[in-house]
Amino acid sequence: MTRLLTLISVGLFTSMLYSGVEQINNWDDLTKTQQANATELVSSIYSKNADVLDEFKIAMDMTYYSNNLALKYDGKYPNNKKGTVIIGYVPLQFVEYYESELQKSYEKKGKTDSVPRLDVVLAIHYTESNFIPSAVGGTTDNPSYGMPQLTLSSATYLQKTDSKTYGQFFTVSGNKVVFGSTRKQIAFTIEFLPDQKDYTRKYETAAITKYNGSGDDAVAYASKVLSRARLYKKMRDGGKDIDRTKFVETYATKEVKDTINTQLDTKGYEPLNDGEFKEAIEKAILVYEYDGTPSDNITLPKIDNSEIKKAPEPIHLNFPPIPSDGCEYYVKLEEGRTLFSYFTNMKDMVYTICNEKNSQFSLYYNTKSGKKVLKSLYDIDLKNNKMQTDVKTGDVIYLPVDMVIKGDKQTVMNMSRICPQ
Repeated sequence: MTRLLTLISVGLFTSMLYSGVEQINNWDDLTKTQQANATELVSSIYSKNADVLDEFKIAMDMTYYSNNLALKYDGKYPNNKKGTVIIGYVPLQFVEYYESELQKSYEKKGKTDSVPRLDVVLAIHYTESNFIPSAVGGTTDNPSYGMPQLTLSSATYLQKTDSKTYGQFFTVSGNKVVFGSTRKQIAFTIEFLPDQKDYTRKYETAAITKYNGSGDDAVAYASKVLSRARLYKKMRDGGKDIDRTKFVETYATKEVKDTINTQLDTKGYEPLNDGEFKEAIEKAILVYEYDGTPSDNITLPKIDNSEIKKAPEPIHLNFPPIPSDGCEYYVKLEEGRTLFSYFTNMKDMVYTICNEKNSQFSLYYNTKSGKKVLKSLYDIDLKNNKMQTDVKTGDVIYLPVDMVIKGDKQTVMNMSRICPQ
């Protein structure tokens, strides 16, 4: 009888294994050798992660297999409006890492609410790096590395703050962030997001981008992550979609907001406030559904009970630098935009407003000794992200030569060019 039960168990496992591997997204495109390797991997995943909670498991149809992990693999997946959205598939080699690290975090903390949602972690890694462990992004003076795109500035700060903890995940060597392994990149994201949501950084990269709220870029980033998280959830549920109300109940929570805010913090954005997170939720619905019709009035649990905005904000792109052609260029501030939203960083904003042609405006800090007005870049206080301005909607500001601003068609309509006669 024991032998019979064993044979039945082995038969069931073999049946599950082969039905699983055939769901790998690019299974039919694999060579016989690659299929054999993929089958061995899936067998290892089933064996090692048998006790992992279902909410931490990745469905096989969310994966792909490749020998080259420096390339992205994405495709179209149907949404609930009979359209399709682009989604990134998870490398099969990483499935065991995601599942086991989330389970380890859960066992350490004792409750699922303290562990980042798998769908959100996947959405962040796809958005940041297309699941490419060797990805390098960011800027020349502050590059970012790996699937979580950890910036050099963030890594340096974390190392100085707690080298014992973060040394387990990465080192900073030769002005580069070097992760111990792909598993360490995943473990870092899972551990870092919930544990560091309240930390504050004091280095310059953060200071020059934190001003007057998180801005359009941060809201757009959050909405993209949330819409992709919703799709990963659908894929994990066998194609069963969740409606808008369920989506809000699932993702409009403090835990998800903290997860996204910590990732935004590492990118140098001011964390989303409740209103901005609410806006990101609404945008995520529109992005996911590819549907421009007004959405229902949704009550957001634990976040905000006011009516959600009915349409997404425009995406602001970088304009060409202001030319040196003997003319002067100006822009009038639009309704609903902050002064900082026109600039790529704080230094550009301060440089512009401190120009003598903008002498009627000011940037300032409210200190214990009174208002401290900025007169140059040297007056930026890296320890104080509460910079304020008297520039308001409808004001017209001068734009210096070579300045790059962000905007859309409406911004172009609000720009003027004055040339000598």
